[in-house]
Amino acid sequence: MQLAQFTKNQPTLTKREAVDLGVISVKEGIEAWLASLESKHTRINYTSALNRLVEFGFLDISISLQQLAIIAGNSMVDKIKQVAEWSES
Repeated sequence: MQLAQFTKNQPTLTKREAVDLGVISVKEGIEAWLASLESKHTRINYTSALNRLVEFGFLDISISLQQLAIIAGNSMVDKIKQVAEWSES
């Protein structure tokens, strides 16, 4: 499962509303965020990077945002640093 490519003309969330993070998937959240970025090049680069995180199994975009919030961020970063090409030298 990969993230969609976005264009500037796609709808974005404009109001800050209380939402139930348990019903929004990580994929939906990321896609809404990517659509809000003004720079096409930034959007493309971020999409590519996020797809790599999904490909390596570091990010499960099928879970809810609420589930993602529970995952310890430091442990995810430590796993990412174990990838040779991404590790700090």
